[in-house]
Amino acid sequence: MKLRMFRVLEPWPDTDHYNRLSRKGFRPQRLDGCELVEKDGVSMAGTQGEHQYMPHQFRDDVRSEAACRITEKAIEDVVAGRIPKWEGTGNAWTTIILPDSVIFEYSIMDGEPGGKVGLETYRRALEAWRDFLADESCDERIVELPD
Repeated sequence: MKLRMFRVLEPWPDTDHYNRLSRKGFRPQRLDGCELVEKDGVSMAGTQGEHQYMPHQFRDDVRSEAACRITEKAIEDVVAGRIPKWEGTGNAWTTIILPDSVIFEYSIMDGEPGGKVGLETYRRALEAWRDFLADESCDERIVELPD
């Protein structure tokens, strides 16, 4: 399994308002995204599986290097045994970090179960996501994740 991270320009409709903005020098913002892909590069979006929730959590809640660092610190604290688990609620997801896994719950749907990934998979994906967010010159990056 791989994590594909990408940036795309926000689509602007062909309207007088957006055409005026363009003439004034404004440009659409670049949107950060990610998805899981199979080893052969085929997107796994829309397929079933608990892993699918991790990219959504990144896109919705881990939007900055600072958010990545906070989450990485939580992972360190759990792995080192300083705390038994860490729980954080963002914009759309509650993320629970345990010594061996990470659980995602829909915070906007009263804790409806989302999915679960192994801690090492999450740690590697989070590190790659942080590096991608920091590198504004990169429009796409694909990293291999442990299954």
